[in-house]
Amino acid sequence: MKKWLFAVILILVSFAGHTQSIVINEVSYSNKSILHDIDGNFPDWFEIYNSDDIDVDLAGYYVTDDTGKIHTWIFPPYVLKPESYLVVFASGKNRRNQEELHTDFKLRNMRESLFLFNPDNKIVDELRPSCIPTDCSVARYPDGADNLIVISPTPGYTNNHAEEMTISFQYDSLFIDYQSGFYNVPITVSLSNRHPDNEIRYTLDGDVPDEESPVYDKPLCFNDLTPYENRFANIPDDGIEPGNNISKANILRAVVYSNGCPASQEICNTYFIGQEHANRYKVPVVSLITEKDNLFDDETGLYVSGHHTNCKQRGNRWERKAHIEIFDSTGVLIIDQDADIRIHGRRSRQLPQKSFRLYAGKQDDTKYFQYPFFSQKPELMQFKTLLLRATNGTMGSLIKNELCNSLVQYMNIDFLAGETVIAFINGEYWGIYNLTERNDRYYVENNYGLSHCDLDIIGYSWQLNIEEGDSDAYNRLVAFLQNADPESGTFYDEISKKIDIENLIDYYAAQFYFANFDWPKNNLELWRIKSDTCQWRYFFFDPDAAMIHAHYNQIADHKNTLRDYRKYPEFSTLIFETLIKNEAFKREFESVFLHNLKTTFNADRVISMINHYERIYSPLVPENIYRWHNPTDYITWGKNIELLRRFAIQRPVIIAEQLQNNYEHPFMVFPNPSTESFYIDFLYPVNTALLKIYSINGAQLFQQHIDGLQDSLFQPQVNLPPGLYLMHIIIDGIACAQKFIIQ
Repeated sequence: MKKWLFAVILILVSFAGHTQSIVINEVSYSNKSILHDIDGNFPDWFEIYNSDDIDVDLAGYYVTDDTGKIHTWIFPPYVLKPESYLVVFASGKNRRNQEELHTDFKLRNMRESLFLFNPDNKIVDELRPSCIPTDCSVARYPDGADNLIVISPTPGYTNNHAEEMTISFQYDSLFIDYQSGFYNVPITVSLSNRHPDNEIRYTLDGDVPDEESPVYDKPLCFNDLTPYENRFANIPDDGIEPGNNISKANILRAVVYSNGCPASQEICNTYFIGQEHANRYKVPVVSLITEKDNLFDDETGLYVSGHHTNCKQRGNRWERKAHIEIFDSTGVLIIDQDADIRIHGRRSRQLPQKSFRLYAGKQDDTKYFQYPFFSQKPELMQFKTLLLRATNGTMGSLIKNELCNSLVQYMNIDFLAGETVIAFINGEYWGIYNLTERNDRYYVENNYGLSHCDLDIIGYSWQLNIEEGDSDAYNRLVAFLQNADPESGTFYDEISKKIDIENLIDYYAAQFYFANFDWPKNNLELWRIKSDTCQWRYFFFDPDAAMIHAHYNQIADHKNTLRDYRKYPEFSTLIFETLIKNEAFKREFESVFLHNLKTTFNADRVISMINHYERIYSPLVPENIYRWHNPTDYITWGKNIELLRRFAIQRPVIIAEQLQNNYEHPFMVFPNPSTESFYIDFLYPVNTALLKIYSINGAQLFQQHIDGLQDSLFQPQVNLPPGLYLMHIIIDGIACAQKFIIQ
């Protein structure tokens, strides 16, 4: 049974004290037949009344069903005459024309308040939840007064002669004998409540039960629905025709109704029936349950293009209510709570399989998703936001996002921990997803043990975007870099106070290694706590375009100063290309980079990680192909995984050469020229290396193994006549060469 706070005031509720002439005069929470809009629908509605004797322009007034939302529905210019009424539909259609007004949200009986703000951002009126039966309304009586009664609705007219309705509401409790889960055989589910005068209403399609839903009168029989036709998967017009026998689960939503109003907590359960379901998935399963219109309606649905290119819209106006259940890899229910959902991503919004952003609720028991989901960060126990991230943008490998984030987890990088999951939407299989953290304010608070911190988050998505806070501190950083002399003796100390250099070096080393071609003109994001003593750091995220082109030379692209031939916008490379001009930074960057090539990005380690995710995904991929045709077939998926292994083998050698060609060698010969003896200065500690010296004609003159070097200096014991020579050193499988002269 769901446990959440359900505050009920039986009939009459007080409006906030009002001294303004503009008031909420009447509200209908369940309009089924009283008032239709120009589309022929019957949305909920409210009425605004001007109790003054002068005209009032409503421009700048706004309403909301949640004061915690940033965006609200603002009235257009509309002059409300004295003692006049204006009806506004709470339909979610978001229309502001003079013919008919529609908010961008809906009202939910017994669940949501209604707030009216004036242009000075002050609440001038509000309505708290109460039981308002179908085709009734709560109204001021007489018009504009503090006294409230439930009436037979009078939209657009006076309440003074309305018929008062008598309400007999009785709060109740709802019980169920089978909880959400995986069952080997069909089950029969029984519901019960305390008060016989009330009735249980239920749905089996994900919609919230209302007074028109079926009345529960006998136990419900649930079996495996997989052989039945798809109800939701075929709705989006995205060119994808999923197999008809995709896996399906039973969805049950139920609530007690009293006098036309919900009178209990809601039960929202998922039942996977059959032995095949019980043994199919060895990874966690996420069940997302929401009303069909929240995803697929042309006007309000998040998942379709609809009338407003819906899936591309952003902000909490395009946020919908849902219920989230998460089962661990053994089938145990670990999350069972209400949440808000949005479509997540940029270009991926246009792909058939879309990502979701999950926001925990506002009630105390749903304020966080409380569970240690991620093996990479077992210390994190609660999350305000999570991503249900689609895998279809990973260039056919499916594993790319998890692989790259796991590879960098021991570096000084703010990476996103994740877990492979299978997602179901309203009981239908929706494919392989990654459940991950999100790079936002809540990530910083969670990972750094902070509470309600003020942040600046600056992002690049083909242009500069302010994700959180403001750009003042960032603009000061840019101005400093544009005017500083990076070769000065004070530059490195000064920039180290503004940027976390260790984080920056690890971050760029990772991005350069991955050859992420959707970066840095996109997917580049910095954050800082709002304080003059705090440094900027980088978020690592969205590596879908990584590990494809082993020869991709981003180091050169960051060094290019010819504006007409730049591959990236100047703002996206300014920080790194300025720092790399500083000798101390350049040596540290190259040293750390080369160290990571032999540790973090060692070919054996990367291939081992690829193999790890291949084993996890291998039994899951065929069903994902059946649902999404992505990749086209299992053999193609195997080839895509093999391409990752090839990248892992090729990239360290190629990137080391690029590093050497663009900056300097990982070792330095001095003095050069030399008269006789000389030294080799390694930029980082070397455990083993092979040294070879060649004449200018290519003849090998000397070879020596270097083992257990105690410091960075090494003196070869070799006597060479005057001339030009080539020194060739292989360090951890990476070959480097440099010319030197003996005088």
